[in-house]
Amino acid sequence: MSDFLISVAAVAVVLGFMILIHEFGHYAVAKLLKVRVEVFSIGFGKRLLGFRKGDTDYRISAIPLGGYVKMSGENPMDERTGDPAEFMSHSRWHRFLIAIAGPSMNILLAIFLLTVGASRLAARRPDREGRWH
Repeated sequence: MSDFLISVAAVAVVLGFMILIHEFGHYAVAKLLKVRVEVFSIGFGKRLLGFRKGDTDYRISAIPLGGYVKMSGENPMDERTGDPAEFMSHSRWHRFLIAIAGPSMNILLAIFLLTVGASRLAARRPDREGRWH
């Protein structure tokens, strides 16, 4: 039973890290392009803990099935104020870059992990008795 719980915890940590990297991609590009980020959340639903810095509320939420970055003015159904820090006030190209940044970070993470794994594997050599080190 304890092996099962350890496995579940390991999966949760790995998925949490992948979600963090993905959402950070959206967040970083939005900040770089001067889009106001209102919420950076790991998880959905009710806020469990976190802190506010500047305009952004950084939080961990109750339902750990993903995450999100809420940007000011991102809903096209909302009335636009014309504030240059709103998502919809930016060009299509900027909005595209913000949208693609999350999946791009996941791809970069995969390349990094494969590179590290391959380099560690390539560094292993058998000794005179044929044992790998």
